Amino acid sequence: MSLPLRFSIGEIQAKQGLKLAGEIPSESLVPQPPAESRLSKVLTADIRFSVGGNSVLLQAVVEGAWTLPCSRCLSEHLVRFAAQVEETYPSSGFVDIAEDLRQAVLLELPSRSLCAPACKGLCPRCGRNLNDGPCACGAKA
Repeated sequence: MSLPLRFSIGEIQAKQGLKLAGEIPSESLVPQPPAESRLSKVLTADIRFSVGGNSVLLQAVVEGAWTLPCSRCLSEHLVRFAAQVEETYPSSGFVDIAEDLRQAVLLELPSRSLCAPACKGLCPRCGRNLNDGPCACGAKA
């Protein structure tokens, strides 16, 4: 069962806070990931609401992984993340945390990613992945 993303502030206040942990389907947060990237099908989340004064504080951690092409050799690899969210809401009505979690997950998407720090990339002449060994075309990288 997936975690709810919409909460009643009144219920949170009545319970003097709220703690939840569980799974969130990634398509409920990011229905269409950016081009050439895939998000793990299920994200795990630890959600905590605290009540103080005239506001409610959300502290959450969302964990998952992006599958991305390497910027040098184009091999797909996983980039794991643990996105932290901290947000304050007014003390009335309802709160939907989906947008806050979505933004945190998208901010974990790197603009460039390497499969390994020492990735050798592709041969500029024949396109062979030089991580698999030298190419036969004789080009100097």
